[in-house]
Amino acid sequence: MHVRMEREAFAIALKDPDLRKVRFSNYLLVAAFGFNLVLRLLNTVPQLLSGAPIALADIAWIIAFSIFLFGAAYSLTSRSWRAFQMAYLSNRNKWYQKSRAERIRTVCLLVLAALSVGVLPVFALGFVEMVRSPGQDLGTYLVGATPFAVLIVAVFVLATVIWASRKNQHGLATGNRY
Repeated sequence: MHVRMEREAFAIALKDPDLRKVRFSNYLLVAAFGFNLVLRLLNTVPQLLSGAPIALADIAWIIAFSIFLFGAAYSLTSRSWRAFQMAYLSNRNKWYQKSRAERIRTVCLLVLAALSVGVLPVFALGFVEMVRSPGQDLGTYLVGATPFAVLIVAVFVLATVIWASRKNQHGLATGNRY
């Protein structure tokens, strides 16, 4: 039964050009996160082996890109991909049933939510750093806070990927096709 579902999901992915683009972009994300992680490790590991101190920001970048890589690789597993395909096809049908005004409003709210999750932690951590060590310009605070903000965003992204995958898998297991 499981093999038949995977074959069916693969056939759907081959027919739908949007799903092929999403799958290809997931592969590109895994490659980009992996490449960035390797570059960060190539920079940090020699420092570690030579006994030189490593900046806490470098460690935060490595952890953040490890989390991003895990989330992107998790989204490519066959079970989570099948759940994503079914949810995507169902949501796409619902999307086109909405009026144009509802779609514009939804896109605006999603952009606002993405900006708030991506930008707010940077400024929040920058302001915390301003309180801890006053007397520097705002750019210095924001550059110092960026790795930790990316780490926070990585945790949110991973939690979202796993939660959505589990939710969709549960829907498929109970026979709910949305």
